[in-house]
Amino acid sequence: MRNASAQSAQVGEAPSTLIAPTKQKDRITTLDALRGFALLGVLITNMLQGYSFVNTRADEVVATLIRAFAEGSFYPMFSFLFGLGFALQLRKGEAALPRFRRRLAILLGIGLVHLLLIWAGDILFTYAVLGFILILFRNRRDRTLLISAFFMWLFTTLVLTSLGGDDLIPTAKPGEGVAPVGDTYLSILVGRLEFFPIDLIAIFLFGPAVLALFLVGYFVGRKGVRDVLENKRFLRRTLVTCVLLAAPFTLWLLGLIPIFEGASWMYGLEYLFAGPLIAFAYLAGLSLFREPLEGFLKPFVPVGQMALSNYLGQSLICTTLFYPYAFDLWGLGVATTLPIALAIFAFQILFSAWWLKRYRFGPAEWVWRSLTYKEVQPLRREASAATRTTLR
Repeated sequence: MRNASAQSAQVGEAPSTLIAPTKQKDRITTLDALRGFALLGVLITNMLQGYSFVNTRADEVVATLIRAFAEGSFYPMFSFLFGLGFALQLRKGEAALPRFRRRLAILLGIGLVHLLLIWAGDILFTYAVLGFILILFRNRRDRTLLISAFFMWLFTTLVLTSLGGDDLIPTAKPGEGVAPVGDTYLSILVGRLEFFPIDLIAIFLFGPAVLALFLVGYFVGRKGVRDVLENKRFLRRTLVTCVLLAAPFTLWLLGLIPIFEGASWMYGLEYLFAGPLIAFAYLAGLSLFREPLEGFLKPFVPVGQMALSNYLGQSLICTTLFYPYAFDLWGLGVATTLPIALAIFAFQILFSAWWLKRYRFGPAEWVWRSLTYKEVQPLRREASAATRTTLR
């Protein structure tokens, strides 16, 4: 086992005994950009799974493209970044663990409220539960992390493919995965409460694959985030390898490889194998080319800095638009809801940039931090504190 001081050194940051919120100048803005980009993919995927239907040929084409290049790829990005963030937390040593546990406990509460009161497709509750398990791996050797990640991923893959990936993976039935049960808010709430035991079972089935991604992110984070971002050879190899391995599954989903027609287990492999590979390809490619892509990535930075607020905001906006107790747009085709998703995200880019010019944290992040540190955190940003965003 590795001791705590060795782990802190691996993160690439000098260990510190000061347990305090991360300062703006210490943020790794490339990670914020990646987190913001992942949030766009999550919105597009959730729009397909939770709010859209395939009504026309155009819907079929759009749904297929989303399933090939987005669905199953962006939750792995968030999961990887969650594990990497845990490594960054441990740069301050074991003294950071009580704070991290409080963060998880608060996230568990936020996720539970989101899951039961707003949207049944919540991932925060699952992340918090699995985060407590992640802590148990903090002193494990690198080899143990990777072997454990492999067998966790293998467990979920074998279970889902053997039980029928076409039925269990939400990719197969757009619009039905988190459909509202009822016509009023109260009836929908009752339906969520009745469905909650199924959510707990889902953590058992899908959880190991998510925890595997946590461990991979933690492994990379222990190597030093900035060192990895500057290792162009590693990023290039990762990009090429992931694209080559994912290509057969992606081409199959696009109908360009007409084999295993109707094989439900292929959906499971495409979702759980090709999806994460595409996620790592995105992570590696955007990190590798972050300088020439700086103009593209910059708008994602403030969104990523307010990832929790924007994630919750997406649920509030979409349920208001589509659920029967509000505007009741339920039943639109995915070719129509995709532009709506892009418009929502464009609004979040503008709002996040406006908000962070005036405040230090997003509203949900401010609540989360204040509860974590057991004191109200300063929210308003000083006029002189506003700085130009640069990727680093």
